Amino acid sequence: MKITSMAVGALVVSASVSSAAQIELSVLDNLDNELGGVIFRDGDVMRYDTVTDSASIVFNEDLFGGLSVDITAYHRLPNGHLLLSVLFNGRTLGGLTFDDGDLVDYDPVSDTAVFAGIRETTFDAGGNNPDISAISILPNGAYALSTFQDQAINGVGFTDGDIVSYDPGTDTASVIVAEASLFDDGDGDVDALHALPDGSFLFSAADDEMIGGVLYADGDVISYNPATGATSLYFSYDAVSSTGGDLNALYVPAPASGALLALGLLVGRRRR
Repeated sequence: MKITSMAVGALVVSASVSSAAQIELSVLDNLDNELGGVIFRDGDVMRYDTVTDSASIVFNEDLFGGLSVDITAYHRLPNGHLLLSVLFNGRTLGGLTFDDGDLVDYDPVSDTAVFAGIRETTFDAGGNNPDISAISILPNGAYALSTFQDQAINGVGFTDGDIVSYDPGTDTASVIVAEASLFDDGDGDVDALHALPDGSFLFSAADDEMIGGVLYADGDVISYNPATGATSLYFSYDAVSSTGGDLNALYVPAPASGALLALGLLVGRRRR
């Protein structure tokens, strides 16, 4: 079973370049975060317009009843529902209490939530902190995900920097991008992810990383084509004013290409 019942069969992105590029994101810590003139927390999700340099909160941490939450994985479905996972156990959203290895489908209109095909028990080492660090939906409807720790699903092992395809209907998983081939030193963590229709990915790494001979800073969003190994800077974290420097979740709501957009004209490339 593919995730067509939730995804309505397709991603809300295309291969063409948008004239008003937007990005939705969440960050790691509450460290003086500001984007487009808006102050926000690590449990908020921001939508940022790179053309107008304006931002708004599209998901508010207050929905968790006043408890602190880090959004570690996030994806917006065509029906308006949100897929998300959080850092802490025992958080309640839309009447549903869940843990940090669970994936939740949240309806912001009805303020209700259900489990979305991935639970802590989905992972073979279910009791070994199977936190989801990134989530997206592949063109075939399966999930694309990464985890904070090395894990396995139904006997298929993967490392914390791998990008994994998972179909909850058949409970089958496969590694589609291995960290050994993605990062120049063979070791890195994917902490935000968005799959594009052409098979390429937008992602962010937990630390500064050399990829294809280019140094990218943690918090940067990188465009990566697994077929060619080509990479480029898609979004610079310099747009975010923050004491920290790490992206926690990522989604592209507007049509975008896997190639570098004209964001370099709007936000400078930071290297530390």
